[in-house]
Amino acid sequence: MFLLKTTMSKAQERHILYYLNLAKTNGDERWRATEQEYDQIVHSWNLLTEEQADFDANRAKVVLEFIWSVRKYQNIRGLWRDQISWCERGLAVARMHQNVAEEMRLVNNIGSCNEELGNPVLAIENYQQAVALLDSMDSHPAQKGVVLNNLASASHRLGRIDDCLDYLMQSLAIHKSVGPREAVARVLSNIGQIYTNLGEWQRALEHLEQSLALREELGDQRGKAVTLNNIGLIYDNMGDYDRALDHYQNSLLIRRERGDKEGEATVLINIGSIHGSMGKSEIALDHYSEALAVFRDTNNRYGEADALNNIGSAYNDLNDPEHALQYFEEVLQIYRALQHIHGEAATLTNIGTTQQRAGKNKQALTSYRKSLPLWRKIGNRQYEALTLSSMGVVYGDLRLFDNALKYHDRALTIRRSLGDRPGEALTLYNIGFTWEQQGDFEEAQLHYKQSLAINKSTGSPDLKRDKQALARVKRKLSDRRRSDIQPQQ
Repeated sequence: MFLLKTTMSKAQERHILYYLNLAKTNGDERWRATEQEYDQIVHSWNLLTEEQADFDANRAKVVLEFIWSVRKYQNIRGLWRDQISWCERGLAVARMHQNVAEEMRLVNNIGSCNEELGNPVLAIENYQQAVALLDSMDSHPAQKGVVLNNLASASHRLGRIDDCLDYLMQSLAIHKSVGPREAVARVLSNIGQIYTNLGEWQRALEHLEQSLALREELGDQRGKAVTLNNIGLIYDNMGDYDRALDHYQNSLLIRRERGDKEGEATVLINIGSIHGSMGKSEIALDHYSEALAVFRDTNNRYGEADALNNIGSAYNDLNDPEHALQYFEEVLQIYRALQHIHGEAATLTNIGTTQQRAGKNKQALTSYRKSLPLWRKIGNRQYEALTLSSMGVVYGDLRLFDNALKYHDRALTIRRSLGDRPGEALTLYNIGFTWEQQGDFEEAQLHYKQSLAINKSTGSPDLKRDKQALARVKRKLSDRRRSDIQPQQ
């Protein structure tokens, strides 16, 4: 049956349908076969879509089948720009045939690609278009739950925590009403991750334990491995390393049983991080190196960058900033090659932190200044605040205290606007320390107390740091008062 256009030869049609069927057959598990034929698949796609004005219903169907079949491989390889280009061609076809459901699906997928490329502002625009299309159809409530979950993810990348939680709660309500239960478990897990980032450990555990129980009931081994890993992260943040390792090891076991190599590598990085926190940086390096080998074997450039970044951090822990900087420079080149703005900005921030630790304060400020406009470009207020705070610390080290306080105050304003309680506490501590450096112990004490109050309310392990700072300035104030007492003549 001749499906396509009258000006196309039968040989061209066979070529297109052959590679479409190849893409359908390979899927996730046989992506290497697709890798070998990807150039031919792209050629077939170009043949198929070169004259959009001639599209009939059959040809439109083939175009959409091509997009969703090859998408699996493009996801694995991180070919987000290819995928956006294909989806944009698909959008023209869907709109031509007034297929609103496919238009929504394609716009949502473009949003996911933009998010992966580190463009959450664009992603939010795409997701909002998808929600509007869903509302116009007045159907597909479960799909709306999915898009709301995606909106939460992009909002989180921008540090918009209140928006993120609002979208997740809407998504959870929809999925609890109409299903599927797998989606309920996924959203519960995501809510748990947000509370983890906020330092609200008990609320995080509550949601993650609900997700884990549901995934066990559903027999969802992949989801179970993800949730075990996320629970491990909470115990890791709480400093309960034995429980964290127990959850990571259980997650690792499931991933190995399923042959999930990249998932295994992700957990290996987390296990390495535990050993790093325990002062076992050499063991941490072994885990990171093992993960790096997996990501390179699967040609996962993003995973490779993550592993290299952790290796750099481990060398920082070993007080070897020169090696750390070498690895961070590798990471920077990968993200620039991928045109991943978020990764580039984060790596510049890491380079600045390493230079700062090495006493290269002026170089550190240069790196931070390079990262700051990138964070602003993608609208990530959370990391903008982190960079401003780091610059404040450097100016403090340079004893330029007015500049230090200016940057800390900017960071504090952003963190308060985002509801970032752990970040707010850290910034208050840094402001207190800056006043202490200048000998104004009363101002220092005031800010340390504010930091302590927040950390008490969240149960943060940084309580110890605040108590030590308060004890220190109390001694200094006491010493000053004694020295102010003049003996009688």
